[in-house]
Amino acid sequence: MNTDARPRRPYGLSLMIIACTLVYVVLPLVGVLYPLVLALVLDTEFQQDATVGAGQDYGSAGARLGGAGALQIVFSLVFAVVMVIAWRGRRRWVRWAVVGLVFFQAAAVLVNGVQILNSAPTNSAEQLTKDAQPVMMVGASLLALFVSWYFSRAPAVAFFTGEPVKYIEEEEKET
Repeated sequence: MNTDARPRRPYGLSLMIIACTLVYVVLPLVGVLYPLVLALVLDTEFQQDATVGAGQDYGSAGARLGGAGALQIVFSLVFAVVMVIAWRGRRRWVRWAVVGLVFFQAAAVLVNGVQILNSAPTNSAEQLTKDAQPVMMVGASLLALFVSWYFSRAPAVAFFTGEPVKYIEEEEKET
């Protein structure tokens, strides 16, 4: 098949791939890595101040990468690889991979939200997190449905499969 006959990437699909990259790769990585970097910087500054000061012990800033943080980093890196393939590859399976990953992330948010809603908060930060969970759960579900719908639209399917869009009106004229 001639490469010129293949459909080009629609402008809206380009925006959707960029938006998915921001929402599912950049923001989660910033959310996980920012506290770690901040703790590292604060620990370094506290250690320098402690050596200069008269025996003051500031301790550790306390940020740790737990299991959920490591899982989020792995998910973000896998999603980044899939987004690069979606941008460059024109593989048939990549749109299903994007939709599957988005629904996997939405399911993880729902499971985590149910766990948080069933827990008893011990401070105001946990109470704020618990209060925000219904909004997070609905938002993740609606975003997954929107991404699924957008990647299933005819121009996106035509881009990933390499076959031009055929509209019903054009097929009726041909017959």
